[in-house]
Amino acid sequence: FLVYEATKVTSTIPVLCIILFVLQFVLNQTFSLLFFKARRWDLSMIDLAVLWLCIPACIAAFLKVNTQAGFLLFPYWAFVSYAAVLNFAFIRENPNLESDLKKSDKTEKVEEKMS
Repeated sequence: FLVYEATKVTSTIPVLCIILFVLQFVLNQTFSLLFFKARRWDLSMIDLAVLWLCIPACIAAFLKVNTQAGFLLFPYWAFVSYAAVLNFAFIRENPNLESDLKKSDKTEKVEEKMS
């Protein structure tokens, strides 16, 4: 919103800001789908790494348009950093979780057929 408001004064649209913001928004949403829905923790870690690199680029672009808008992204970057640490720890502590979940899903399907 602050970047948008700044464009009213200059009447130029900072295309890079919009592209980076949309990219980091899509990456954020993709993480949730990969981690929680698809259970692809490896891909969610890659997604977080790309998101983690995208946020400082977004900060730099926002700072050129509106300083406050750029600084407001630092807590978000910290949150994504924390999420990446948690995701990495989850993967490290559960190396066989994916195969265990597949076995569990197969067992549930067999039990459903039997009842």
